[in-house]
Amino acid sequence: MIKTIVAGAAGRMGCRLVSLIKDSTALMLAGALEGKGHPALGEDAGETAGSGHAGVSITDNLSSLLDQGEVLIDFPHQRRHWSICEWLFAIDALS
Repeated sequence: MIKTIVAGAAGRMGCRLVSLIKDSTALMLAGALEGKGHPALGEDAGETAGSGHAGVSITDNLSSLLDQGEVLIDFPHQRRHWSICEWLFAIDALS
């Protein structure tokens, strides 16, 4: 199974991705990310998505998730997208 992290996990599209990954036989939800101060922080990603318990808490700490996943699906609000890209370039994660 491919360990997958979803950025923007509590948004409309992020919730759909979490549900699809949770039901997938090829993908495993390894992490769920949201922005600092988001009301869903600490909640279970599957429950937030309406698809039942996933055992993955939504966090705002991307660096704590990177070693847990093989794929990062970035589906946050456009303004936050660039901050994630800048952070990944800064730690040289995209090379």
